[in-house]
Formats: sequence, C-alpha cells, structure tokens
Amino acid sequence: MEASLSQVHKAKRAADESLRHAQGTPEPHATTNSIFIALWEAHLSDREALFAAMRKLDEAREALQSGASDLCRMKNQPPSVDLCRTG
Repeated sequence: MEASLSQVHKAKRAADESLRHAQGTPEPHATTNSIFIALWEAHLSDREALFAAMRKLDEAREALQSGASDLCRMKNQPPSVDLCRTG
C-alpha cells in the first residue's frame, strides 16, 4: 500500500507541475496557441496518470480491508481498527 501511496504523490507532483507549465505559457490560452495545446495535453496525460494511481491506491486499500475482515471472521471477532488484535 505504501508503494501505491508513493505513486499517487509522485503523479500528483507531475500533474501539478505540468499544469503550472501550461498556465505559464503566453496568452492566449486557446486552440490557436500550439505551445499551450502541447503543454495542456501533457497535463491531461499527467492528470490521467494521477487518476490511475488513485484507483490503484483505492484497490490496495480495499484489498487490505477485505483481508482484515477475513482475518476477523476467522477469529470470530468484529472488524476493528486494530485488525482484530487480541491483546
């Protein structure tokens, strides 16, 4: 799960930086500005990578939670924050 969280942070930094680059281009920020368009498309790609990393993190969290629930069922205990520790 730590690797997934790290990937989210890395992807967020990349998306933030590519957005700043796109916003920093000279006006107009329109389809007639090919530099802006290229930087904006790079940002959109970075943003999609961020969303993909977030989905993977959600999947890792769900798998961890599911595993904890399974463990609790095996121990006949209700799920809890401490993952069913008994002492």
